[in-house]
Amino acid sequence: MRFSVILKAARSILPEDLHLGICLLMALKDISQAKELFLQLPRSIVTLQTAAFYFALKVCIEELPPDDMNVRINASCADPFKVFPQHFYPYIFFHRPHRPLQLIHLVDQGKLPDCTPTETSREARKLLASFIALQGEFLQTLQLQSLDCGVDPLRFSRDEQYRNDSILGLAM
Repeated sequence: MRFSVILKAARSILPEDLHLGICLLMALKDISQAKELFLQLPRSIVTLQTAAFYFALKVCIEELPPDDMNVRINASCADPFKVFPQHFYPYIFFHRPHRPLQLIHLVDQGKLPDCTPTETSREARKLLASFIALQGEFLQTLQLQSLDCGVDPLRFSRDEQYRNDSILGLAM
């Protein structure tokens, strides 16, 4: 029940406030619920990048050593900057627009230092990769629309066979 309330709140808040929406989603134990939420939102580059950023953050949080994390959470009441180790600072804060993209790239490439994978972080990495792939498909669809050649963009983005046939047809 509690998590369905969190999901409903996040769904209504995400279009207005990405930061608060992501914070609400961080409270979920099951990241597949977040995946379903992101897939239900209107498909846009912002939605797909937000999903990728959420899963990258989830990986960072999950892969911190548990003892380290407990100490940081307890210390965070006095100083919230103690929650993450120093090497995460440049990647987590939102005040520079290119930082979330850097974090997504670092996590996707497996270049985060001092991390121990967990079951949840492995699942989050897979979901991160799938949302990065969805971004690529979405950008292809936008390019296809700009050609104005009569290809159905919605079907192109969802039907693999139609996509392959359309690309072959455009090449001829």
